[in-house]
Amino acid sequence: MNRPAREDSFVGDPQPMLVVISGPSGVGKDTIIAALQRRSHEPPYHYVVTCTTRARRPGEIDGVSYNFLATEQFQALRDAGELLEANEVHGHWYGTPRAGVRQALAKGQHAILKIDEGPRQTVASMTLAGMHLFPPEAVLAEIVSVRDGPYFPPNVQRDVGIIESYYLNHGIRGTRITPRVGSAGENLFALTYEIEEGTPVAIRSILVAGNRLTRLGVINRELQVKKGGPADFSLIQDSKRRLERLGIFSEVRMDEIQTEPGQENLVVSVQEGEANYAGLGLGFESRDAVPSSEQVQFRPRATGEYIRSNVLGMAAQLSLVGQYSDIERRAIVSWNQPYLFGAALRPSLLGWIEKEDRTSFTFDRRGASFNLSRPLLPYLVLIGTLSWSRTDLSNLQIPESDIDRRLQHYSTTMTSISVAIDRRDDSFNPEKGYFASVVSELAKPLFGTESDYWKTFFKFQYFKPVVPQVGFSLLARVGLAQGQISVPERFFAGGSNSFRGRSFDYLGPKDSTTGKPEGGRALFLVNTEVRFPVLPGFKDLAGGVFFDVGNVFRYISDFRVGDLEAACGLGLRYRTPLGPVRLELAWNIHTPLADLVPPQTRKKTPYIFITIGNMF
Repeated sequence: MNRPAREDSFVGDPQPMLVVISGPSGVGKDTIIAALQRRSHEPPYHYVVTCTTRARRPGEIDGVSYNFLATEQFQALRDAGELLEANEVHGHWYGTPRAGVRQALAKGQHAILKIDEGPRQTVASMTLAGMHLFPPEAVLAEIVSVRDGPYFPPNVQRDVGIIESYYLNHGIRGTRITPRVGSAGENLFALTYEIEEGTPVAIRSILVAGNRLTRLGVINRELQVKKGGPADFSLIQDSKRRLERLGIFSEVRMDEIQTEPGQENLVVSVQEGEANYAGLGLGFESRDAVPSSEQVQFRPRATGEYIRSNVLGMAAQLSLVGQYSDIERRAIVSWNQPYLFGAALRPSLLGWIEKEDRTSFTFDRRGASFNLSRPLLPYLVLIGTLSWSRTDLSNLQIPESDIDRRLQHYSTTMTSISVAIDRRDDSFNPEKGYFASVVSELAKPLFGTESDYWKTFFKFQYFKPVVPQVGFSLLARVGLAQGQISVPERFFAGGSNSFRGRSFDYLGPKDSTTGKPEGGRALFLVNTEVRFPVLPGFKDLAGGVFFDVGNVFRYISDFRVGDLEAACGLGLRYRTPLGPVRLELAWNIHTPLADLVPPQTRKKTPYIFITIGNMF
């Protein structure tokens, strides 16, 4: 039995498999398949019926024993690439249809394939006849078929497409390729690709249309082809993708119009999208997890947003965001543009004013930051930040430390470097892939500021389908800090988005007098969850069971594995375009100091969370 190799597979996964039973005629393949089908197994085995061109024998049923096809029908399937394999045995063709395999795997069933081994068919020679513009060796290195390799007719068609693309991507238009397959002996084949080379085409001029607001220089900067250069098809398509990524066009078209032999005009047609966006959101939030015997307090929350895209025709974006609730007020203005003085760096300026009532304190903060981001790969981003902020600390519910006393009103000058890798299939509702990031911050007493500390925060997310419609998620976070850390800069945890076995901020060290959380300089959290369907036909509604472990530590040196708390629970998730709405019940099942708490006072009722947004 063989499982197809996949990046996201592990040995032992209970996912549907492709089971291949192969051997010469008469060795007992049908006996093995019948035995597998009689066994009780989850997921069940499904036999994929093979196609053949031979005549039906007595007792055989079309669609059960084989799919009996005319030779023309079989060849049409093979030429369309709809056969996983095809072999000629004793003058008749046999092949395995892709459609049958797809249907079985989509139903969550193991797909059994019976392969009648025939003689090995080999490519004896390969010739690129009529190729003069390029060295044949360069093209032969690109195609699928290789000399002394297996002969497979669908690969010949793929070779034709690769050769055509090679010419197009080198500015050649009008090339025609005709494949010829000849015999070079028993089960040996000679492949000849007869090539009628087209004409090298240069771009005579580049015309841009539809840009009513966008500056011409913004569009030209994204074009990877130049006037007078070859009409490289791959670069033309890359130019189209780059223009689309600017996010200011609702449609981009690249039309090649021949003007004379060897010359063409490239017409870039864009349709500018809506430049103004305004939104208003009204909802509620519940930070605290409370026992189910008490009343859950929901606080109203309002969010307003205005975005102006393509400011001054430079593909820049100006946004204004305001948030208001009785515990949180925030206003943010930001400016983003795709380049910095023509360099491939994405700069952004951010200014903000905020006030937030936390469990143990209240802070007012205003600040500004300058960010530069650089995509190193399509999934890898490097970000550098320089920021300044002013923080006023008030309503402190825990005893003042020397640092808190000195830094009730303090300024911070901070630099930070962050790296993020995103291989998820969807940013809002991921089902597979992973995300990893690390952020390092360094605050120094520069330009009259007081803060002097460093912080590093690691984050890793992992998503994997277990069986159809059932998925596993993992989120791991580690935070480390050292230096003169005032309360607002410490790590806090507890609540629906960190550790669901505690109320908001209540994980970790607490003041012995007030019982309020003090935060810490070290944080360790791991959250795991399994999601599964709840009702057939309601694909946006899912259930989940979860397990959380972690804690906050006053100092890095205080970390002990035995001091980690644990919680488990279950919940419902309703999928929306911006993330799920979550209802969760959680129980704290391990507290390091549980033995010191009288049994009658220990909390046994679950904590309830209703949250909008994805924890993972």
